[in-house]
Amino acid sequence: MPMPALHAKSGLIAIFAGALSVVPAAALSTDWQESMGGRTRVIAAGPLDPVSLATDLAIEMELKPGWKTYWRMPGDTGIAPQFDTSGSSNLKSFDVDWPAPKSFDDTYGRSIGYSGRLVLPVRAVAKSKTLPLAVDLTVRYGVCERICVPLEQTFSMVVTRFAPRNTDAAALIDEARKSVPVTGSASSRLAVTAVGLAGQLPDAALRVATRVSDPEANTELFAEGPEDWYLPLPKRTGKTGDEIQWELSLADLPQSAIISGSSVTFTLVNGKQAIEQVWRLD
Repeated sequence: MPMPALHAKSGLIAIFAGALSVVPAAALSTDWQESMGGRTRVIAAGPLDPVSLATDLAIEMELKPGWKTYWRMPGDTGIAPQFDTSGSSNLKSFDVDWPAPKSFDDTYGRSIGYSGRLVLPVRAVAKSKTLPLAVDLTVRYGVCERICVPLEQTFSMVVTRFAPRNTDAAALIDEARKSVPVTGSASSRLAVTAVGLAGQLPDAALRVATRVSDPEANTELFAEGPEDWYLPLPKRTGKTGDEIQWELSLADLPQSAIISGSSVTFTLVNGKQAIEQVWRLD
């Protein structure tokens, strides 16, 4: 016997609500996309928060031995990653966190990035709680062994307030966030403690003093300036106890660059610890 129209409508609503509540955790992970250097996918930790409408996502890469990919500032060689979410719907913000990188010596210079397994945590926030968050993400990035291979891959995922908790993805994202540099200051145990200008452009350099928590651990310093500046990797010039000195060449700055009043973001990595510190140049 056909179901009355009113009951049919109610039944559809019940079925739809039930379907939302039993979305499998696998739906919170895209398929892997293979490339010459490895494979990549997008994962989600779980549902939209009912108050903030935020969810934790991540871009997960598994790189083959000998291959690497790049940090947001790739160094002398390499391709800076780009993230395009313009095809998404109900997306208010999409903020990528960057775990502490490391440097590589390449044929044509030094690059900055990652090898092995990389998880880039993402905080995505929806606009409306009445609609699902539909993320359509195109990632443009490079993977390199002896040569660099530019890649473009698109991933799609829908997250609702009724999605289940994806415990495996949540654990991966939480672990990756432990490697994201924390905000530092000159008074921190791990810190940039002084920055001074030496010389005049085009032969000027910044002399940078740092303090580290573990003097025996591997330590690296990375620098990012205004958008039109190119800054090489700082060179270590000295070490006394827990203090390490560096020199950062400004030879490749554009002719229009104004040093005074500009800010440089330093990322200081000391073993498993890392800080990010903004320094305004006088």
